[in-house]
Amino acid sequence: MSGRVLSMALVVAALTTGGAEAQPAIATQDATRHWVAGVDGGGSLLSLVTTGNATRTLTTQEGVYVGWRAERWGLLIRAEHTLWRIAEGDRNRTQHALNLAAGLERFHSSGLLRFALYVGSSTLLRSNRLDDPGQTGFFLDLRPIGLFFDLRGRWRLGVDPLHFAIVAPTLSGVPLVEVQFRSSVLLECRLGPRQPQREPT
Repeated sequence: MSGRVLSMALVVAALTTGGAEAQPAIATQDATRHWVAGVDGGGSLLSLVTTGNATRTLTTQEGVYVGWRAERWGLLIRAEHTLWRIAEGDRNRTQHALNLAAGLERFHSSGLLRFALYVGSSTLLRSNRLDDPGQTGFFLDLRPIGLFFDLRGRWRLGVDPLHFAIVAPTLSGVPLVEVQFRSSVLLECRLGPRQPQREPT
């Protein structure tokens, strides 16, 4: 009888110990899947050097995004406002566009480096001599190399030193297409469970 009780106690102890050891692994796996939200902003300065036409290529953009990440992959939805200057005769006019896009991202080097691609629509917000507001075309934003740094708590800082964007709100008649070489800074917040601290090995 005592032998059976001892055997049962050993089995229960083994199951309890195994379950306790498995909890951190489950928590780590869950922590790699989470929601994220962020803001970003930047501009196009390289175009000023390549074209030498500051009135046409000076651009700025600011955006917000939300997404879901699972390990190295992420799916994002992003909205941004962008403006640029164009020459109309002897006057300069500022154009505004609203860009809505879905994005795919992949992280490398333990989350330090990121590749991202956004594709979506671009809507003209202000009229010019040829186009009325509300016309909609396409938007593309290719971010080949982004750098991410962990801040305190749930916050991360990101930098896209150089990325390529096409803003094309008008495709009919005389197309309105703006090619931009951008630089951007991002600040994002992790909405899921906190990432567990890794024990030194």
